[in-house]
Amino acid sequence: MNLLESLRGEAVSIGLFKTTATDAKAELRLTSDTLEAANGALDRYARAAGEDLRPTVTSIAYRDRKYVTTATIGVR
Repeated sequence: MNLLESLRGEAVSIGLFKTTATDAKAELRLTSDTLEAANGALDRYARAAGEDLRPTVTSIAYRDRKYVTTATIGVR
């Protein structure tokens, strides 16, 4: 959870889904006003997590005037 703190930034809300004790990956959903805000948050997360836990973007959608970026992340 400390790595999720690195995602904090302006105009980005965060959701974490599909995490159980046996999962090796979780789904991370970022909602932001701009793609740059989401990309910046993911870059900060990648720097904090290291190469082995780098997020992989699985989808980007534009809904209700917001960008929704979904990524998978490794869970330790």
